Amino acid sequence: VGWRCAPAIGRSGGILTLWDGAKGKCVSSFQGQGYLGVCLEWGQKKTICLIVNVYAPCNLHSKKALWVDILVALRVYSAELYCILGDFNSIREKEERKGVGALSNWMEESRLFNVFIDNSKLIDLPLLGRKFTWMQPNGRCMSRLDRVLVSPNWQGEWGNVSLWGLKRDVSDHCPLVVKYDGHDWGPKPFRFNNFWLNNNSFPKVVEEAWNSFIVTGRKGYILKEKLKLLKGTLRLWNKEVYGNVDHKIEKITEDIDVLELKCENVGLDEAELLERKEKFDYLWMLLKSKESMEFQKSRSRWLREGDANTGFFHACVKSRKRSNSIVALKKGRSWLSKPDEVREEVVAYFKNHFQEVPWERPKLDGVSFPCLNEDQCVELEGRFLEEEVLAVVMASAGNKSPGPDGFNFNFFKKFWGLLKKEIVALFVEFHKSSRLPLCFFSYFITLIPKVFNPHVISEFRPISLLGSLYKLLAKVLANRLGKVMDSIIAKNQSAFIKGRSLVDGVVVLNEVVDFAKRSNKECLILKVDFEKAYDSVSWDFLDYMLGRFGFGVKWREWMKTCVCNGNLSVLVNGSPTEQVNISRGLKQGDPLAPFLFLLVVEGLSGLMTKADSLGFFKGFKLNSDISISHLQYADDTIFIGEACVENLWSLKAILRWFELISGLKVNFSKSSLVGVNVHNSFLEGAASFLHCKVSPLPFTYLGLPVGANPRSKTTWKPVLKAIENRLQSWKNK
Repeated sequence: VGWRCAPAIGRSGGILTLWDGAKGKCVSSFQGQGYLGVCLEWGQKKTICLIVNVYAPCNLHSKKALWVDILVALRVYSAELYCILGDFNSIREKEERKGVGALSNWMEESRLFNVFIDNSKLIDLPLLGRKFTWMQPNGRCMSRLDRVLVSPNWQGEWGNVSLWGLKRDVSDHCPLVVKYDGHDWGPKPFRFNNFWLNNNSFPKVVEEAWNSFIVTGRKGYILKEKLKLLKGTLRLWNKEVYGNVDHKIEKITEDIDVLELKCENVGLDEAELLERKEKFDYLWMLLKSKESMEFQKSRSRWLREGDANTGFFHACVKSRKRSNSIVALKKGRSWLSKPDEVREEVVAYFKNHFQEVPWERPKLDGVSFPCLNEDQCVELEGRFLEEEVLAVVMASAGNKSPGPDGFNFNFFKKFWGLLKKEIVALFVEFHKSSRLPLCFFSYFITLIPKVFNPHVISEFRPISLLGSLYKLLAKVLANRLGKVMDSIIAKNQSAFIKGRSLVDGVVVLNEVVDFAKRSNKECLILKVDFEKAYDSVSWDFLDYMLGRFGFGVKWREWMKTCVCNGNLSVLVNGSPTEQVNISRGLKQGDPLAPFLFLLVVEGLSGLMTKADSLGFFKGFKLNSDISISHLQYADDTIFIGEACVENLWSLKAILRWFELISGLKVNFSKSSLVGVNVHNSFLEGAASFLHCKVSPLPFTYLGLPVGANPRSKTTWKPVLKAIENRLQSWKNK
């Protein structure tokens, strides 16, 4: 065992660093007040690693000196990999402290600590197992003072790592342990690589393979099977041409170097000059392919391909992989970290999540809705044209994550001439029978964290990754549906419809608040949060609303086929789980889903309009002619009315009724009540009645401030924070 130590000063400050002497040796070491650093030569590759063990002092002046010393050490030693860990005696944000009295300089200290982490290009490993690492002996105060900070390439060298807080003994700090995830999470699905298109031999490979496949059956089945066979061909071709691309780049670079050294000494003959040119062209192709591959994986929308280097794209890939990976899940008081346990928990969650309880839902027969005219219905159900399908293909982004079939729209753009016969035949068959092979409607769900360091499945947002052929069909249908939405959806709704904007509702709401303030009128605002809105939609209610809006029989059959068929598989660290049957919900990521969801929540708008017209709900009056009762942006709903008990009863009844009708349930604990010129006692009583919380002015709606002073610095803090977070990805945070 190798070791270095820094002696204690009195009863504190002692630091001990140990390592396995059989795996590495110490090249040098250094120490100062509050830290001990060792530079190790590690493993067979003799990788240089810098480890700094920290026991930070309490006063800010000494902490700043420690941070400066560490920054200097990182520059002096120029280690390939570095890790700074220990008791930093500082927090990064106020949520990392509980029960501790306000300290006058904590915000400035936190800011400087974050600047140190940013300047060091360090990644703060998320803490699992607990929220805080230090507890006062009397149990009244807790903070996260201990952490592990690593260099951006640390995980690239040793794989995915996780930081765990263990049980505390007599110490007021809990032990920390870094675990390395060496688990095999399962096979990864096929994905079409855009850089294949840059290879001159690729079109011939695809065309010869496609024309050699002989498949009989229905049009949809033929296309599905030929794509399946093509995947096998492309896998083999990719392995032969691009297998281990980094090794090939290194080898070809060495070959070129040998030729150039020979050229410097004795010169090259014509054959060798030609060989060098061919190798250089091959190297250039490999480098461009690697850049394109990293760009596709990064899915960066900031830059066009070729505008930046591979390093940035690779950093984006690592950052996304790190933030989206599931290291462990919390179940009760236990943690699940083995692949089988995590996958089982994920499958169980989604089986329950998309399961509809069968029962007879009430209807909205007493509520009026606008209807499509005959010409609109005919246009919706008209036959599909090749030009219509091709326009969708060419307008679609080619760098989106693929679904189960693995193909993206760049593939269809490149080989439209080869594929169009089968694709057009597929659309003709669907128009006639309203049916396609069930596998077309199966899809992946990828889990995107809604919060930093998620612990349970509900803290992930499920995004659907659809098969390319279904997505193409859905885009064509969505283009048709989008043309009629403005005629049937009320102006209170500002989402997804051409000519309407997200800011429309925010502007109106700000005008209402401003008018209420100026006129000294009471105004009550309820900001509603729906639980898993897209995932909770009742398919029967969707079909009912399609009927109420006057959609034809064929269109309703098409929607049933698109919405009510197929199974899902969840991608857990890139590998799909077993399939899960679904019986409710819309797919987030489906081009049809936004419009279909608007048709569903228009039921709530219709209920509110009916209640307002009957006098059951009193909207906020701007004058004798204009009264506003609600605003919507998809499921983001705001109710606006007079501050009276009758409105509270009506809101509660309407929201409960809409839940029974549609399946969409309001999460009152996350909903908030805002009052303008409303007495606090009424607000508190109203919030207690609705089981929601009270929010002060100003508040945010759709991420924008409402009732705020635009000249105040605090109004723009969220905007500055969003910009800061976006810029962090340049540093691979």
